[in-house]
Amino acid sequence: MMLFKHGYRRGRGTLYSGEIDRAAMVKDILLNILVLACVLGVSALFTHWFARKMYNRCAMCGILNAKRRSNCRGLRRLDWEEAV
Repeated sequence: MMLFKHGYRRGRGTLYSGEIDRAAMVKDILLNILVLACVLGVSALFTHWFARKMYNRCAMCGILNAKRRSNCRGLRRLDWEEAV
């Protein structure tokens, strides 16, 4: 899917009799890649922020725990495995 005006598909952009404006095509592709990178970057930042707000990382085992938990899930599991 092309987002910008200088498309190179049939019936789009400013093409005449089958000529391809290579500079416009490269510019269009690079602009699409830039938009994709920006969307993915913003998504990664939002996901990182959300995880920081919702979860704590246990200092001993490194497992993520919900902030509402008072005890680590991973340490409880390790205690259970040692008892068996």
